[in-house]
Amino acid sequence: MKTVTTWSPAAQPASRSQPTCGPSRRACLAGAGTLVGSAVLAACGAGQPAAPGAALSTPVTLSYVSVLPATNPEAAGWLDALQDWNPQNDKISLRLDDAQGATDITKLKAMLAANTIPDLMMTGYRGDPADLYNLGATIDVETELKTEKDWDRQRADIFPGYLETSRWAGKLVAIPCHGTCQAMIYSPDLLQRAGLTAPKERWTWNDFLTMARKVARPPDVWGLDLNWSYVFWAMWVGSNGARPLTKDNRRLTLSTPQVQEATTFMLDLVRGGVAPPESSAELIGKGQTAFEHQGSYRIAPLRQSGTSFGVIHMPIKTELFVSASGYSALVPRNVAPERRHASALVAKWLNAPAQQAKLCARSLSQPVSKAATEHKIIRDLMAADPQAKGFLELAPYAWRWPNLPSFGKLGPVLATAVGDILGQKIGVNDGLARAERDGQPFLDDDARTAADANAASK
Repeated sequence: MKTVTTWSPAAQPASRSQPTCGPSRRACLAGAGTLVGSAVLAACGAGQPAAPGAALSTPVTLSYVSVLPATNPEAAGWLDALQDWNPQNDKISLRLDDAQGATDITKLKAMLAANTIPDLMMTGYRGDPADLYNLGATIDVETELKTEKDWDRQRADIFPGYLETSRWAGKLVAIPCHGTCQAMIYSPDLLQRAGLTAPKERWTWNDFLTMARKVARPPDVWGLDLNWSYVFWAMWVGSNGARPLTKDNRRLTLSTPQVQEATTFMLDLVRGGVAPPESSAELIGKGQTAFEHQGSYRIAPLRQSGTSFGVIHMPIKTELFVSASGYSALVPRNVAPERRHASALVAKWLNAPAQQAKLCARSLSQPVSKAATEHKIIRDLMAADPQAKGFLELAPYAWRWPNLPSFGKLGPVLATAVGDILGQKIGVNDGLARAERDGQPFLDDDARTAADANAASK
């Protein structure tokens, strides 16, 4: 990776208007933040591969729903990519009207229970795909696509961090179509005022600490906007060479020296006045912090607010670590076999390099496969947009929380532990031990559920 340069509103052409975007990720308007991406897509729209055909007895029209509304940039990216399907295929058609509003997991389960089953579903990657598979609502796409001769090669190209977190009980229950990496963003203005230059590639915990201490002027300016999220906590843990779970996701590993060291490092930021004494969020847009953990989904709002910012990977203690999330395509079980296979073909097509590239350029998110990161659309975007480039370069390193049915219960346990430790309500070792004790039963339940799911599939 090369050092990432910064973006400044003053550097943009005066004739290029900025679209409106609200303060939260879900409120972002679809057009926001894609100024450069749209131009790239306009220049690179040619060369899209033809949509695959299917051996159908009669033409079918498939319905599509999304967990995000069409006004969200990521959902809009999916819709842009899916618009390419119908002109290229006369046997399988897509109906996109139902994807204008959000169909969250509660609505989706109600639809499935009422047998009003959508043919293709966009959902978050974590928890929901496993949950829906356990309910018998979705399929193992690996089995459905085994007759597609190019699927093995396409699947093998998906980065491990995205592929393995799309599995549940040994089954590929979702096809990942884009990711959203998290990194460290910084204020070049505040660094410059403190006599500092931008952080360099492969910067370390010590580099970060030196810079953050020099900038911090509490309570007006902080070195780091430390949101007390277990997601950001995991980034410090990962950069210290540890993981919160074992590789098979059967055990929590929160009492290791590496996890304790990373958590203590964060606590010392609070104690030392580098970070605020309470959980804070998105202070960089207010000029109140030099550094902030952020995902690529915040590029658009930061630009809309006129914030100058740069992007760099997390500081390293023992390894370069990248936390990510993302969205996936799911295929329903209880539909006619021809419809099911047609839906799986569309999901596979969305994961192909050209469609991933278009989707990601539209939403400023990240591809989940090597071939997509090398597509001309993405390469042109990286050349034109340094902030998008800063996140795009991290895609191959992505680590994601596992896709577990119980994650909706495990997440709050971790969040409470991180909050209580950083809030100095409990000691580091005691807080981590408590979270390990309280969270482990959920993983044990998942292990039993996985065994049941495997038995039912035989």
